[in-house]
Amino acid sequence: QGSQGASVCVACSPGNSTNATGATNESQCLAVCLPGSFGAGGLAPCFPCDRGYYAGVERSHACAPCARDTYAENASSVECLPCPAGTGNAGVNSSNASDCLPFCSVGRFSAAAGIEPCSPCQNGTFAPAVRQEQCTPCAAGSTSGEEATECFACQAGSSARSGDPNCTVCAVGTSQGLDGQEECALCPNGKYANATGQTVCTACPGDLNTQLPGADREDLCQPLCAEGTFSATGLKPSVGASCTNCSAGKRSEVLFGATACVDCSAGTSSREGSGTCDDCTAGYFSGDVAEFCLACPAGTSSGG
Repeated sequence: QGSQGASVCVACSPGNSTNATGATNESQCLAVCLPGSFGAGGLAPCFPCDRGYYAGVERSHACAPCARDTYAENASSVECLPCPAGTGNAGVNSSNASDCLPFCSVGRFSAAAGIEPCSPCQNGTFAPAVRQEQCTPCAAGSTSGEEATECFACQAGSSARSGDPNCTVCAVGTSQGLDGQEECALCPNGKYANATGQTVCTACPGDLNTQLPGADREDLCQPLCAEGTFSATGLKPSVGASCTNCSAGKRSEVLFGATACVDCSAGTSSREGSGTCDDCTAGYFSGDVAEFCLACPAGTSSGG
């Protein structure tokens, strides 16, 4: 309104408005910016949106960039056009239809939005769908060839960690009896594997044993003293003979082939001929070299 004492405010003419309240003159009524243009407060002076930008409504304060997979080739755009089916672009504010490039096909990838130029997935990875920005590592126990769309399980006698480019055959001294496994297992005591790619370990003949897991040849099978026994050499004195039992409160220094026994520590106990020292249960205790754990006296306790 332009005079004092007015009872109503006069509306600006259609297509015009003011930037703020309290206007006192019709000259403060400015043209509203039309779609495809912008201005301070959305009013004149108005400027056309640049290529790659748009303003979809009137009275826009700023133009918005075209989203990924759309473009605006002309200035003063009121909308962005979508890329043709099966194509996309790498970023915002695209101003050319030529920025729309084909999606990477399955088995291929591109870090630049999953569009051409694309590279093949390497061994141990795969891309099951189009437009992948990276290839997915194969899960443990599986691998793939180049440009793969899926992974395949490693066969028994081999293994693979996640993303490994190939299945690795089990080394000597190890085996794996199942398909699709992450690693091969050491042959346990009493067994060996003297060739690669084994699905089972071979048992030592007779009552022979191995001192450590992972034996890789048969001559490591020996007449070792059993768990909880010992001899000066760790071997049985003669065929059919036995080694000496560890005393109560002691255990064999190694499970098989021990040359001595060692003391059990406080809080544990063992019977004669034991290969391990067992922890005392809650409410019981022991000193060093104990055959039994004793009940805690009245007024005392232990957590085991």
